[in-house]
Amino acid sequence: MGEIYIRDIKKRKQAEVEREQFYKFFQISSDIMVIADPNGAFKKVNPATFDVLGYSETELISKPFVEFVHPDDKQSTLDEMARQIKIGSSLNFENRYVCKDGTLRWLSWRARYDKKEGITYATARDITDHKHAEKSLSRMASILENTPDFVSTADVNGNVLYMNSGARKMLGIEEKGDISQFRISDAHPEWASALVKNVGFPTAIRDGFWSGETALVNRDGREIPVLQMILAHKANDGSVEFYSTIMRDITERKRAEEALQESEIRYRRLFEAAHDGILILDIDTGQITDVNPFMIDILGYSHEEFLGKKLWEIGLSKDIETSKAAFFELQTKGYVRYEDLPLETKDGRSIDFEIVSNVYLVNHEKVIQCNIRDITERKQVEKELKKYRENLEDLVKGRTAELQLEIDRRKRVEEEILIEKAFTDTTVDSVPGIFYVLDNLGRFIRWNKAFEEITGHSAEEMRGMNALQVIHEDDRELIAKKIQEVFQEGFSEVESLFITRNEVRNYLLTGRRMVIGKKMYLVGCGVDITERILAEESLKLAKEEAENANMVKTNFLHTMSHELRTPLNAILGFSGLLKLKTTGELNEKQERFIDNIITGGNKLLNIISQILDVVKMDEGTLGLCIEKISVPETVDEVIGVIKEKAAAKNVVLEKILDPQLKQIEGDKQKLKQVFINLLDNAVKFSKEGGGTVTITAKKEGDMAKFSITDTGIGIRKEDVSKLFQKFTQLDSGTTRKYGGSGIGLAISKQFVEAHGGKIRAESEYGVGSTFTFMLPLVAKNEEK
Repeated sequence: MGEIYIRDIKKRKQAEVEREQFYKFFQISSDIMVIADPNGAFKKVNPATFDVLGYSETELISKPFVEFVHPDDKQSTLDEMARQIKIGSSLNFENRYVCKDGTLRWLSWRARYDKKEGITYATARDITDHKHAEKSLSRMASILENTPDFVSTADVNGNVLYMNSGARKMLGIEEKGDISQFRISDAHPEWASALVKNVGFPTAIRDGFWSGETALVNRDGREIPVLQMILAHKANDGSVEFYSTIMRDITERKRAEEALQESEIRYRRLFEAAHDGILILDIDTGQITDVNPFMIDILGYSHEEFLGKKLWEIGLSKDIETSKAAFFELQTKGYVRYEDLPLETKDGRSIDFEIVSNVYLVNHEKVIQCNIRDITERKQVEKELKKYRENLEDLVKGRTAELQLEIDRRKRVEEEILIEKAFTDTTVDSVPGIFYVLDNLGRFIRWNKAFEEITGHSAEEMRGMNALQVIHEDDRELIAKKIQEVFQEGFSEVESLFITRNEVRNYLLTGRRMVIGKKMYLVGCGVDITERILAEESLKLAKEEAENANMVKTNFLHTMSHELRTPLNAILGFSGLLKLKTTGELNEKQERFIDNIITGGNKLLNIISQILDVVKMDEGTLGLCIEKISVPETVDEVIGVIKEKAAAKNVVLEKILDPQLKQIEGDKQKLKQVFINLLDNAVKFSKEGGGTVTITAKKEGDMAKFSITDTGIGIRKEDVSKLFQKFTQLDSGTTRKYGGSGIGLAISKQFVEAHGGKIRAESEYGVGSTFTFMLPLVAKNEEK
């Protein structure tokens, strides 16, 4: 028996040691460890559970674990637990728990159900960060797979580890093609491979990354220019673990750059080789920014002497004002041409030239190009031709050589005329809107391409067509008169219905007379103004509707004021009789009621008068009775009107008067009304407990400045602009508390402006307001 007892004690002690060891492990484990009863309620939880979920022990113990599971995971969790109880084995599953602070934590569970004891032992590890990482990796993988750029990674030996869909597409590799033996360097042409090997990788190893322009060769042998970036991913010891590279196809950009470069080269060659002088001007200042060699040869100035100067500073015109006007015309119209102008060279020689200036768009910026042609020789040729024509018979005899010279020169002139015609055609077609030239019978002889496009007529149809055929029949008689007006007076402008390809549009047509020899022509252009006319008609209709609405409002206010004043006069009259006790004695309460009726009636009568003033202002029938007004007396009178109301609200009235401001000219009653309106508002909107209202009068030059300053509730900044609008209250709550019709300030503004003055308001919410109005000391003649 003794031996059995000793053995039992040893077993018990061993069990206690194991239990103590388990308890310590239970307490210090960083994983969640729980024991749940058959109903799924927590019986015991370790400290890690509190750390992860944020609940205290009392908040968890005896509570069913499913209460803390995310609603979307509850059913799957219960299904797993039921399956575990049924088969009696351990199981692994994941679900989300709702922490005390409302956040969600992903937990990975391993649980075992003890059928004998009817309890569940479970451990869980917080895998929230792991889940987030998986989601981020999945999102990143999706981005990499969907980008059109080439994205790839490779080990230090250049073997490809990963290649996205964009890379496979760029190289022509099938989506699931084997890339285990593929090396990116094999896809580079020889020059790009050498650049990556000798510059790219060394730079990436040194700096962490390298970028530059390289190229790829796809399966079809086509070389694709790319912008490549190589990144070296390093371990903690600084050694490279692997490389990643990103390449973007820049084929279209390269083509655009090459096309731009070719265009610039072509333009520069033409610019340098042109047999006309060419100047490039800044469109804003008119300063010369570039000049070609031919122009330098013509005038004799150096390239540096041209730069920064204006046309009239280099001998192109002695009339500076005329040149500036021509420059402004060029800025506006985009085209100017002058013929047969004198030009002075640096050494003082005078030559004849013609100039054609256009506005062009270069690299998204507007510049002016002036083409200057020396026509001295041509004019000399023309003179000589005239001389030869006059003496033709004498010249023919024995002067064959001279005649051949004349023919050669004439050919040169004709070539120049052909060049000039081509230039003119180009210029005419660049004119915005429609452009046309009519003969003296009103027939088209020149037009631009825009005219054909807008009207839908071909060049064959236009040739010889009468101008009236593109004009709507309602306006043809008018346009016929205007065409004759141009030929007789030199200029005309008219709005007309113009027949376009698809519809009739409104056009503003302008015509000028042009005389060549003994023939007259009409040079004209047209601009579509249909949208402008529609906008003007809409505006006119809106104005008429507004005027009609204002007339209805005015008639209503007239009628309403009359209808209200009649019964109100009766109310005030009989109330006055009652006040005088003509019908018998009144007790104190009855007298107070009568006073309230009279006060309210007078207020309503004042509102009716103000409404009538508003009507008069709207009708423009508000008259002024101008007289000399004593400023000190007027201020005292308005203080006398308002002082009883101010005293009732514990508001102190102060005045600061400039001794130099004795009197002004104006309508005394209306100006007193302005003072009373402003003072009444200042007192009305004073703070609880009272405050101060100050009247200031000061002379400033030929004006009188009056200010009403209070220490009241103030006005919000965004509401100051609404103060002088008729029938406008800033806040419905304020209106209910303080009263008011919302027209006093509007009337005050009209009264002040009727005297030729101005009124303004300044305010700081919660601090107070200042209303200031300025009046002329002497009324204008029209006011008198």
